[in-house]
Formats: sequence, C-alpha cells, structure tokens
Amino acid sequence: IRFVDAGIIGGPPKGDYNPTFYASAEDVKLLDEFTALSKYGLKVSPLKGEGVGVGDASALKMSYAGITKGTTGLYTTMVLAARESSPATADALMRELQISQPILLDRLVKTVPPMVPKAYRWIGEMEEIADFVGGSEGDVYRGIAKVYERVEKSIAGDQEDIATLMNFVEKAKK
Repeated sequence: IRFVDAGIIGGPPKGDYNPTFYASAEDVKLLDEFTALSKYGLKVSPLKGEGVGVGDASALKMSYAGITKGTTGLYTTMVLAARESSPATADALMRELQISQPILLDRLVKTVPPMVPKAYRWIGEMEEIADFVGGSEGDVYRGIAKVYERVEKSIAGDQEDIATLMNFVEKAKK
C-alpha cells in the first residue's frame, strides 16, 4: 500500500492566507505527485532528506502544536496561579513581563484570548502530544491538557478563570 502522511499547520484558509500541508512518504515519486496538488491552490511542503518517511509529517505537526499550544497553556497556567496567590501578584507578574519579557507578554496577549473557545479541543491534542513525546516528559502535556480542561469548565461554570485571563490580557494591552 502506498500512501502519503500529511499534517496541516495553520488555521483555516482566509483571504490570501492558506495553511501548509506538510507531507512525507517512503515513496518519493508518490510524494512528488502529492506535492503537485500545489497547482490547485494547496500550499504543500514535502519533507525530504535523511531518514524522512511515513510519520514524519505527523511528528512535525505534533512538535509544532506542542510548542505553540503548549506555551499558551503555560501562559494560562501561570496567570491563573499568580492571580490565585493574589491580585497584586498577577499585577506584578504583568509589570515584570512588560519590563523584562515584552515579546512573551505580546505573545500571551495574542494567544490566550483565541484559545478560550478552543480549549475543549486542545485537551485531546495535548493528550496526543503527551503520547507522542512519551515517558515522563510527556506528563508536561498531560498537565497542560488539565489546564485546558479547567478553562473549559470555567466557560461552562462560574467563568472566574476566564475573567481572570481576560482581565490580565486587557490590562497588559494598556
């Protein structure tokens, strides 16, 4: 059986933007045939090189999501933890990020709000990434899955965590 492994990185197509279909295969000819779909508007990026084969496009997608969605989970975790300590701690965290880590704060401001309505989906993704990483290192992503579960429960419940996150983001924008 011949097949191509592909993983999509990016959001849905919008305007001039298209996500990238990363593809890998054992059969280079088949991979080239898949890559030819680019002429129909798909943005296809074949993975070629030493050791590349079936599973590598999926591994790339897992690795990318582990970094992007994983850091959003870390931001969420620490904002909620700082606020649980005290409102003053959350304010001090924001001020310190503004001074010493403005790029991280900017990323937090841009990634946390759009995560909220997607948190329910990201739970399963973090669990899959945990399995991909494997071993005790994968436990990091099981923990992040629990953070996204907490956000999902807050949406359906008292929304206190959502308010904490959105207030932090709004203050950080000023």
